[in-house]
Amino acid sequence: MIGLVDTIDVAVSTAWISLSLILVLTGLLLAWSRLGSAATLIYIGGLLLLAFSIFRVHPALVRAPLSEDVVELREALLLVRGERDQLRSDLNRQSNRLTTTERQLRTHVQSLSALEGALHQVRHELSAEQLTRHTLEGQSARQASALTAFDRRVTRLRIEVDRVRAELLISREKNTAINRSLIDTAEQLGAAIAQSSVFETKYQETMHQFGALREQYDNLRGQLEKTTDALRSVSARLGALEAQLELEVVSQSRTPLLEPKHISDLRLALRSGVTKDTYSVTPHDLKVEGRGGSFYAVVLKNVSTGSAFRFKSRQFQLGDEEAQLIDSFNAFASELLLKLSANSTIEMFVRGRADGGGPIGPLPSSAISFQRVPYLPNKSSAYDQRYVDQVIVDTVDNRHLPVLRAASIRALLARAGYGIELHILEGLTVSGTDETQRTFELFLHIPAT
Repeated sequence: MIGLVDTIDVAVSTAWISLSLILVLTGLLLAWSRLGSAATLIYIGGLLLLAFSIFRVHPALVRAPLSEDVVELREALLLVRGERDQLRSDLNRQSNRLTTTERQLRTHVQSLSALEGALHQVRHELSAEQLTRHTLEGQSARQASALTAFDRRVTRLRIEVDRVRAELLISREKNTAINRSLIDTAEQLGAAIAQSSVFETKYQETMHQFGALREQYDNLRGQLEKTTDALRSVSARLGALEAQLELEVVSQSRTPLLEPKHISDLRLALRSGVTKDTYSVTPHDLKVEGRGGSFYAVVLKNVSTGSAFRFKSRQFQLGDEEAQLIDSFNAFASELLLKLSANSTIEMFVRGRADGGGPIGPLPSSAISFQRVPYLPNKSSAYDQRYVDQVIVDTVDNRHLPVLRAASIRALLARAGYGIELHILEGLTVSGTDETQRTFELFLHIPAT
């Protein structure tokens, strides 16, 4: 309302002054045109109106002035209008900011939906991997049963081969005796022929002896041919058995072939400890969930040094000592492992160790298979029976060395071809520099009988 009154006052004032000016100009124009008294009156009227305007005498100015309350109210209204405009500006900025926030929220919601889809996919893949693992475990059990049946079959084949070899030796001895008889008969025949030319009187007797010797010779020759045929048959059968045995042995690599004897005595000796030039075996208190029975620590020795194998600083491969490690393991396997595995399901565990250190560098291309290594983690009282993975993304760190060293040893011992299942345990790391910790540990597990 106050703004409308101010607008009307300004309009009235402007019209009043404009009318005064028009009258003054009209009076001057009429005076210039010599119209006399009329021009004078108009001119004077315009001057009076203009004079009244100067002295604040016109309808807008003679109106009573506004009260102080109205003035204050008008000033307050102006302040409120300014604050309203400021609030509208702030509201517009907040609205723009809210719009931006809503857009970001929609983006985050879309990202969350994508992550949930990826999580669902990962869960599906994990379920598939677990199903595959169960399938492989079932196949492993069937293969172990087939391996046991194969061991029995190989044992029977070896017994048959030994029997055929004995028969072959007997046949060869018979053949040797027949050959000697033939030689003696031929010598006697030659002597008889020589004597026939000297002793004419003994011709008939000699001819009779010759006929008898001839008959004996023919009989011996027939026996020799029969023995030769039998020897050929036995040799062919032996060759077939040996070829079959060799094929079976090659197909199963170096699977244990001999049934062990005195297993109880061997286990009793293990409880007391076994020490050789290439290895040593002692009881150990290692515990793994789901594995009963006994654990034994196996130390493979370097023959040249007489001590355990060690890795070089910041390395997880033995290098030049790999061949000596396999030789020591072959000695341990032939003297103990194969005999124990003949009647029991033997498992082995390997645990790497390392001293202190920092980052090492990228994983070599020759060891790219070690980028993801499954191992059994260590709990407070025993090792878990469920695997977790050690994954190396970019750089090998010192904390990766124990599992990498264990994986390297498992790959080396797998080349020996004994078919023993070898599990990797979470390794141990000590602070500081200690060369004795740059090694690995083997553990033999024999289930309870």
